[in-house]
Amino acid sequence: MSTRMVALGDSIYEGWGGDHQIPNDKRIPELIGKQLGWQCDNEAISGAKLAGLGEIDFLQVIQTLNFRNYDVCLICYGVNDFDWEQDCTLQDLRDALDRGVAKIRGDNPNIKVFYELPTATWRRVTKLTDPYQNGWSQKEMADALADECSKLGVPYYAWTNPLITYENQAQTMGDGQDGHGVHPSEDTDAQIAQVLAEWLGNLANGLVSLYINNISAIYQRIKQIQG
Repeated sequence: MSTRMVALGDSIYEGWGGDHQIPNDKRIPELIGKQLGWQCDNEAISGAKLAGLGEIDFLQVIQTLNFRNYDVCLICYGVNDFDWEQDCTLQDLRDALDRGVAKIRGDNPNIKVFYELPTATWRRVTKLTDPYQNGWSQKEMADALADECSKLGVPYYAWTNPLITYENQAQTMGDGQDGHGVHPSEDTDAQIAQVLAEWLGNLANGLVSLYINNISAIYQRIKQIQG
């Protein structure tokens, strides 16, 4: 039986390319599945947030899924938390990730959970270090999510060599021509999928020992969540 992956995220995984809806088989999760020979269940929803309270958001969507049906869970949220969520703190993002991972692993202790730190959004700012309405920047969000993933034993992908920058958004984002891009273009999605497939393939095929690099810290974190 092939590996079964579920993808959770927002409009980027759902396939909105900024100026058109990308065909399902060209979306990031499906391209990853195709490259790795995995089955893919794409549960991404446009507008979804990590720390949001709506029915489309992370903590509500995972309640509708039984993760015993999957071997791998790929998560990517954060763009809409930065652009739209009011009165949201970095601790709110950490807490949402904690609760969500606890639920996923509660369903299936053997599932491999991975997090892609979000690509840049230029809807509100021109630099990753620029804060917006909640007083924190995209860089601070990425750092907080990376730190929380480490505490939870969740491997994460950080765009240390980003495909998308403020300067190249007109070429890499479907809606970047006006300088306020959010959504990678179809071609950029293909590049993102290629990078993530290589990363996931390496981790899922023998390097998942990352989960137990610090088993004591992970255990204590889980106890905090449950308590």
